[in-house]
Amino acid sequence: SHTWGGTANDLVHDVAIDVSDIYVGGYLANQAGDYDPGSGETLIGGSSGGQGGQDSWISKFNPSGDLQWAKNFGANGHDKLRSLAASGGFVYGTGYQNGSGGDWDTGAGTITLDGSNYNTYTIKLNSSGVTQWVFALGGSGTSSIPSVEAVAVDGSGNVFSLGYFRGTADLDSGSGTDNHSSTVAGKDTAFLTKHNSSGVHQWAKSFPTGNHARPYGLALDGSGNIYQSGYFQSWMDFDPSSGVAQLLSAGSSEGYVAKYTSAGELADGNSPETANPPSGFEVVEVPEAHICCGSAGTYNMLNPEMAQQLQVRKAEHIEQVAPEVVAAGNIGCIEQIAGGSSVPVVHTVELLD
Repeated sequence: SHTWGGTANDLVHDVAIDVSDIYVGGYLANQAGDYDPGSGETLIGGSSGGQGGQDSWISKFNPSGDLQWAKNFGANGHDKLRSLAASGGFVYGTGYQNGSGGDWDTGAGTITLDGSNYNTYTIKLNSSGVTQWVFALGGSGTSSIPSVEAVAVDGSGNVFSLGYFRGTADLDSGSGTDNHSSTVAGKDTAFLTKHNSSGVHQWAKSFPTGNHARPYGLALDGSGNIYQSGYFQSWMDFDPSSGVAQLLSAGSSEGYVAKYTSAGELADGNSPETANPPSGFEVVEVPEAHICCGSAGTYNMLNPEMAQQLQVRKAEHIEQVAPEVVAAGNIGCIEQIAGGSSVPVVHTVELLD
């Protein structure tokens, strides 16, 4: 058992092992701390090489628990390491960062990342703790704080990063652009990326959802298949291609596990697509399906202004998923929705007759 750090906040988020090398990572406050749990002293952060704000850090230990090195890195804003992976003599860290200054190069050079907004990052260090490469994802179109929550590495050194964003995120870490947008404004959307051993972008996938979705777990098998886990609310489409593999939440939020090929395609053995009724109609889940359309018996007569706001909101969400027809079992709802949407509205009996 070992402890280390300064008098301010020092947090550990993950641990990874590569043969006999033990790596630990997290973030620390903008204050120098001793990260050697033994009799020596290894100061990092704050006045001892701190980048400003909170810094990410990675430490390496031998099997006896002796510190081999400790490195901090980041921008001049707040940076938090969330996950680690280690393989083939390298260690990989992921999380989020903010700020245009600072230094991500733990060696003699200097590396800065775009800090116009909060972005995710992935970094690769060698067994001596020297930065090999680092990249950021996100851009100015994201809102709130995007984050990479998990990282995994295959036998060829390809790096897979799993996280979430809100708004529109550029998931191409190179000179190109690969924009992905949240289906519903202000809601977290899961994404998965692949980079080769040199940190070059290979592909990026995102997964539409009707509410918040956050992935937390990522694993690879010996055949190169990818497994992600997390939770979603309302609905989530697990097929990142033009196909649909949408599952609905039974209540507040649902946990999930999904399997993908090394190319990021939905693999065999996943849950079937959303079950549809015997009539053969494809059921499309409307965002915020639990919120009233504004009819509610006499509510639209007693509270016309609020009822109209609810009507507009419901109509916008319906048209967002572009159904061919809307079916409802209440005449008040039928009249209310039909008065605000261009999509045909029928009684459920009419649809099934």
